[in-house]
Amino acid sequence: MARRTADGWRELFGTTANAGRAVFLDAIPAAAAVPTLDLDIMNPHYPKYYQGTDTFPTDSQNPIPVYFLTVAADTEFQFAVGWRGSLDEHAKSYRRTAQTWLRQGLLNLGAGAKTSAGYGYFVAVETAAAPAGAPAQTAAVVSPPPTVVAPAAARSTRHGRVKYDQGRAMIHDLDDPQLRSRVDWKKLGMDNLPDRTTVEYVTEETADGRRTVVSVRKSVR
Repeated sequence: MARRTADGWRELFGTTANAGRAVFLDAIPAAAAVPTLDLDIMNPHYPKYYQGTDTFPTDSQNPIPVYFLTVAADTEFQFAVGWRGSLDEHAKSYRRTAQTWLRQGLLNLGAGAKTSAGYGYFVAVETAAAPAGAPAQTAAVVSPPPTVVAPAAARSTRHGRVKYDQGRAMIHDLDDPQLRSRVDWKKLGMDNLPDRTTVEYVTEETADGRRTVVSVRKSVR
């Protein structure tokens, strides 16, 4: 059984010496209209750590949003599997196997980049029919899942003191000496507050522990 499976695998996908008989064609949009593109975002909270300039992923680093394009959800694509050589009953059986493997791969493993974040997975919509007199070579029409939604952020209001470290503005929390937060005055639409100014500040913290200062004002505390 294992030998037969291996032989079938080599016949479908080939070896370093011979091309496989299955031909996996490019996917094309099912609709006549051009697919819609959506704008998505990656928001790495520790850019200096990822760039190798900081040793630790500290909360003093400022998130830098990175925008990229994605294909909109519910966009339908068609996939096709062709065949090299004559299409006898033996070949038709193997081509159906190739179609099944392609279909299961799209449904369960996804395709392309960022599958670990939920991109590239498909759901089956229907099986397209081949034109009259032509061998069936079109696999299932599929559609990507909805965009993964980032966890909601919880807000909290705290008191701290502004301090500068090598030109970087930080807020040292008055109630928790270990809590320090980076401040970007420009993004907050503020002028720089003087060193050691006591402030009331609001942070947003997501479920995965990422915290961002969203507003600052002078405090009388």
